[in-house]
Amino acid sequence: HISPQAVATVQDSVPRIVVALILVTFSYAIAGLMIDIMFLILNITINALQAGGLIAADKTNYIFEHSIFGVITGSWMDIFSAVASNVSTLIDTVIDLGSLDWATKLFGWLGGGLAALVVGIALLFIMFRIFFMLLMAYVMIVILTIAAPFFFLIQALPGRNGAGEWFKQMASQIAVFPTVALMVIFAGILAGIN
Repeated sequence: HISPQAVATVQDSVPRIVVALILVTFSYAIAGLMIDIMFLILNITINALQAGGLIAADKTNYIFEHSIFGVITGSWMDIFSAVASNVSTLIDTVIDLGSLDWATKLFGWLGGGLAALVVGIALLFIMFRIFFMLLMAYVMIVILTIAAPFFFLIQALPGRNGAGEWFKQMASQIAVFPTVALMVIFAGILAGIN
């Protein structure tokens, strides 16, 4: 079904058919190229952060060598101790019981430990949530790669733009991975965790 204003002639359809045939032929290569561009952008960003001194030189490939479980569990104790010490210092600074210095330290230690426990439980929940989000994005990339020839075939029909929709969907699913990696890196930088 096309609108009454659309004119479907052979002269108008031949370029669309040629473009659709080329896109169908190279659909797998186009998907691979988009994934390689994602890795290129992520590598450039990580190397720029490493050159700026924000990431240690030995940790440059850390994000590529570990899963989200490895990244979070590998820095679990650093996160736990950073939260505990910062909250403990904050409580020690805010609460001053005068001559009862041991009580101030006890409140700081208990408050820091409790805050670290809450952050640890939240981190565990977030770790599984991020894992399933990345898993869904990966499955969608595989499905979009398999379905790419059909999207590009729709491109040949007059008044349809299957290729544009496929590129938008693929780019949005691929963008999840560098975004998560960079957010984990920036969180580590802000928290002072190596």
